[in-house]
Amino acid sequence: DSGAPQAVKDLKGSMAEAGAELRAIRDTRDNLIFPTKGSTVESSIEGSGLDVNIVRFGISVTKYKTIFEFPRWGKHVLSFRGTMGVVRPHSGEKEVPVFERYFAGGTGSLRGFDFRGVAPVDRKTGEQIGGDTLLLAGVEETFPIIKKFLNGAFFVDIGKADNNLGLGKMRASIGTGLRITLPFLGRMSIGLDFGIPIMKESEDNTKLMSINIGGAGAGAY
Repeated sequence: DSGAPQAVKDLKGSMAEAGAELRAIRDTRDNLIFPTKGSTVESSIEGSGLDVNIVRFGISVTKYKTIFEFPRWGKHVLSFRGTMGVVRPHSGEKEVPVFERYFAGGTGSLRGFDFRGVAPVDRKTGEQIGGDTLLLAGVEETFPIIKKFLNGAFFVDIGKADNNLGLGKMRASIGTGLRITLPFLGRMSIGLDFGIPIMKESEDNTKLMSINIGGAGAGAY
């Protein structure tokens, strides 16, 4: 498209990429779907070459804590999460290709924003072209509505995809949600979240509702 950002036009054609990733995960949760205590820590470093020369580092931490419990009913659980990602070019490359950059928004990222709806934009076209860094944080409380079948949630999300790790241009949202567990789904669940942005930029794409099938927890980078 002649109106596409220059960063996209520069990638016209085909590319070959070969890489390797080293990933470490520590998981002490007491339950994979609705944890009430424990934590997950995930870190990785990735390098690639040939036509795409990048190095990527990421770390994501989530902590769960039961704050109180109603006998025979269920637990109120507070969770805290944080994610940081950085990608950089190497071998003399000037910039990271668009398809390897970070975009934020959606479940596990910034609810209240569309999936990949938060990112730096091209100055001429106004189209989102992604960033070299990612910062995400969130707090969520889940509580029982119908024991073993339905939980509610309140949350606050904050973060951004950008070209620096500073705290400028942060986005934030608040919202509520439902966590549904059905017997025929086994260990799976359905998460419905309704988020309202309270800090945003004019170029962001927002979305009131997000759906997560397979697990209600926060995603990684």
